[in-house]
Amino acid sequence: ANHQKRLDQLATVEREAKELVQQHRTNDPLLARALLATLYWAEGSKHDRGGVTFANTDPALAYLFIALLRQCFSIDERRIRIRLHIHHYHNQAKVIDYWSELLKVPTNQFQKLFMKPRSQRKRFRRNFAGICYIRYGDSRIRRSIMAYAFSLQHHLAPIAQRIERVPAEDEAGGSIP
Repeated sequence: ANHQKRLDQLATVEREAKELVQQHRTNDPLLARALLATLYWAEGSKHDRGGVTFANTDPALAYLFIALLRQCFSIDERRIRIRLHIHHYHNQAKVIDYWSELLKVPTNQFQKLFMKPRSQRKRFRRNFAGICYIRYGDSRIRRSIMAYAFSLQHHLAPIAQRIERVPAEDEAGGSIP
């Protein structure tokens, strides 16, 4: 009975979510920019050096990120780099082909695979495609995404304006405002 109740609740919240999502315009550039900034703020690199780096194991999230990046910025597709971190149990060729097809990035733009050193005897949660790092070498775009994320935070959550961000450090050890 409890299992059925839980299934019914899940069906209800999924139906309500679909109805709410249908109200969004799929071509709304502000929504796309807000989603990109939020995803990057949660899963992207935070340092002030280098370009855009996003990492995740969830293929749907990686696909959404790169699709939003392409939609929100005029990027040079040849500058996209993919780095995969995989385990001993992954088939290297299949994993590369999977991510290449999903993200629409040619395999010649994939960097050397990183084999995660993990015990073959220790129990751990397996993932089917490894960790995917999407990199785009443009620090201007990364700064733009993060500036939008912080502006969005202050706009949507006024109480968060009281929180002071800790300044990042530059390469010379000085703080970056």
